[in-house]
Amino acid sequence: MWLCQIKELPILKRDHLLRFLRFLLVLLVCNPLVAQNERLATAHNLGHFFFKDYLAEDYHAGGQNWAIAEGKDHTVYFANALGVVCFNGKDFRTLDMPNNLEARSFARDDSGRVYVGGNREIGYIGQSPRGEKNYVSLLPKIPEEQRDFFEIWQTYYLDGKIVFLSFVQLMQWDGQDMQVIRPEKRIQSRFLWRDRLYVQLENAGWFRLDGTSLTPVHIALPNPSASPIFSLALSDGGELLATSAGQLFQISGNPDSLILNPWNCEASQYLLQNELQWGTVLPTGLIALGTWLGGVVFLGNQGEWVNTLTEADGLNSSQTHYLAADCRGGLWVALEDGVVRVETHSPVTAFSREDGFKGNLWNILSGGDQLYLTTSTGAFEMEVRSGLKRPWFRNVARKPSQSFSGLMVGDTLFYSDGEGVFAYRNGESAQIGGTARNAFQMVQSRRFPDRIYAGYSEGVLVLKRTGKNRWQEAGHVAGIGKSITGVGEDGQGNFWASSDLDGVYIARFSESPDSLLLPQNLIQVGEENGLHAADRQARGGELPHRAGTRVEQQHPLADGDRRGRSRGLGIGARHPGPQQHHLGAGGLRARRRCDHAEQQGEAGDHAVSSRSRGGVSNCTACGSKPCRSVGLTISK
Repeated sequence: MWLCQIKELPILKRDHLLRFLRFLLVLLVCNPLVAQNERLATAHNLGHFFFKDYLAEDYHAGGQNWAIAEGKDHTVYFANALGVVCFNGKDFRTLDMPNNLEARSFARDDSGRVYVGGNREIGYIGQSPRGEKNYVSLLPKIPEEQRDFFEIWQTYYLDGKIVFLSFVQLMQWDGQDMQVIRPEKRIQSRFLWRDRLYVQLENAGWFRLDGTSLTPVHIALPNPSASPIFSLALSDGGELLATSAGQLFQISGNPDSLILNPWNCEASQYLLQNELQWGTVLPTGLIALGTWLGGVVFLGNQGEWVNTLTEADGLNSSQTHYLAADCRGGLWVALEDGVVRVETHSPVTAFSREDGFKGNLWNILSGGDQLYLTTSTGAFEMEVRSGLKRPWFRNVARKPSQSFSGLMVGDTLFYSDGEGVFAYRNGESAQIGGTARNAFQMVQSRRFPDRIYAGYSEGVLVLKRTGKNRWQEAGHVAGIGKSITGVGEDGQGNFWASSDLDGVYIARFSESPDSLLLPQNLIQVGEENGLHAADRQARGGELPHRAGTRVEQQHPLADGDRRGRSRGLGIGARHPGPQQHHLGAGGLRARRRCDHAEQQGEAGDHAVSSRSRGGVSNCTACGSKPCRSVGLTISK
């Protein structure tokens, strides 16, 4: 099961959707592909790429697809077993070839016109007088005795000409005339390098296409039985030549004599075993290599493995024929059965439960280049594994247990489970204490960084640092009730805590960290002060605080009509207008609208508020009782 899916997302409850969005946000921040290409070497923590696949029943043509091209109008074309499939991003349409056979290859010229090589057929995608796309055959431009060229297995655009390449001849189209070059020997292999076409003739060696002639060249292949199939120009200036045996070579030398040196990469053995088919370099700098048996492999400029995409990831087929990037940076893959578009340009990737973590996800935390999760079965650390293996999430808890909260302090992960609070660092978990079991939220104090608040079922526990990487329990914050589900500090240094039972606590401490246990001014805000309790029925019995949003990130300001709830604070009333609570030396002041003003639609405030935790007096303007709370604002 995917944590994030691209095909279909289930209908989520509000709390689940918020957790999902939090997960996407963390991946957005952590994903190294957002940075420059030189950081590709650190891209091992990528999850699964999102993708969308299209099957024969979607585009109503054959399953096999051999090539992909994008037109000037961004229509994507697939060379299909039943013709040319056109996709405008919404609808599919198939253009039949004149002989009702397959299309095999594409090339696009500078004007954006897409040319098609097929089985005993060549032509281009044109437009009818009605503005509809159609196929225009160029076969009449070839003498009849030279039309037995069989399949056009590659089409190129070179020096202003379209070159159609078959096993028996080359045909060059300059827009007016067709020139046919038919060598005495059969064409065995080909590749394009620096806009020059190289072909290998059977038992005759290598030749370069120069105008209308073939010029002999020297290419020393370490493995003569391996046929070169394509070259790649890397984003760092390097150049690679790929062979059908799955080998990659660095190219140097000159157009008359190419020198090849092995290019070692982490996927070398994988490519040898899975038959390399085609490759391309993406706008992000990633090298994408399609194989016949192992899907698509993604490498960095130095040969480091970045990712793979196979049937195990949800592809309909791991047998690839062709790869092409579109104008938006996505990768299209022509498969033996269908086509797929991969969101390789997206900064968001996904991990699934197949990657090791179990249970419901509560928190995602990032420490340096490391990623941690807390779930309903414990705390998990992401392990980077060698070779073509994705990261794996390992449970670092002593035993599977609910772990609602997590906190990163430096390189140390703090998590709470059924046995208490633990600190995980350098592969080891050390128990700090057994008091705060299954803490709902833990927050490091900004005023006193050597202190940590832990809200749990019995109140707020304070942890204090006693030395380097050493912590211990310091005691509880006095005066705060039970079932504390959210803790934090606001911009003025006030401490906040929310309770499922008692509302919200707001406290001030002196300048000493030891004062955290004895607040100078503690205020409790409940329904009698205008704070509406969380509507449990509307939330399906769940509160969203366990996702761990910090209080200071969701400051409860009231301004006009409000429906949102500040997570961890339980503020969830539907407010028709402004109300202000001022926290100062005199306590909390609430401003409300009275029943009379509400009924008469009068503007202004027909109310005065009480101090701190007392009751609210009647309206001084009309004598009626204040009606409902209309907001909450904290200021000095």
